[in-house]
Amino acid sequence: MKRLILILLFIIHSDSVFTTPDQSNWGRFIYIGSNNENYFCYFILRNYPGTYHDYIDSVFVCKFASNSGILEEKKLLSVTIHRDTTTFGHWRHVTNSIGFPTEKYLAENGIWYQFPSTELRDFTFLFEDGDMFLKKQLEVCKISEKDKNLDYLKMVIDNARWYNIEMLREYHHFFDEKAKVVEYYKNDRYYFFIISIGDGCCIDSNYFQYIVPIPVSNITLAIHKFEEK
Repeated sequence: MKRLILILLFIIHSDSVFTTPDQSNWGRFIYIGSNNENYFCYFILRNYPGTYHDYIDSVFVCKFASNSGILEEKKLLSVTIHRDTTTFGHWRHVTNSIGFPTEKYLAENGIWYQFPSTELRDFTFLFEDGDMFLKKQLEVCKISEKDKNLDYLKMVIDNARWYNIEMLREYHHFFDEKAKVVEYYKNDRYYFFIISIGDGCCIDSNYFQYIVPIPVSNITLAIHKFEEK
């Protein structure tokens, strides 16, 4: 019996050593709405410090320039610490709210909550070498260049943990099948595409959702090219 207990303790100890997760970040932008010059979104940043037993969520409201995607304002709303107090799934969640008047802030900027668009339901999206394409049947048309896509992705990474060089490796995920359009929104001037990149199933993998604004004229031109064929 004593030998069995020692073996079990060794297995448990070995498992805890070899399965400790790597440090990682999840960054997610949730689109709220837009006016003539800007679009607004919630930014949820989740930090996994390299353990299964605690992580931190920070929530911001952000204001971006539609024509460049530059982050103009970022207001912290709350920070929540999640901690497994016993390491056996007994979680404690402590939220510190900043008290920022979010609804007033949005109203002052002429923002109301928008729903996703369905105007492009007859098309699909794909990525190749960082470029973004609109696809219909066997025809494809480029709607966004690699450099622009990576600029928007880099902004998410910069706002997540810019000093971690490993974050830059997430760029490579943009060149494979993991990049996908989750949903999109539309106003009179822009489509706002929500793009997912990375793997959100594991806490030791970086995962991001970010927004790429593309002028309506680019999409209209692509659709006309399909119609001409």
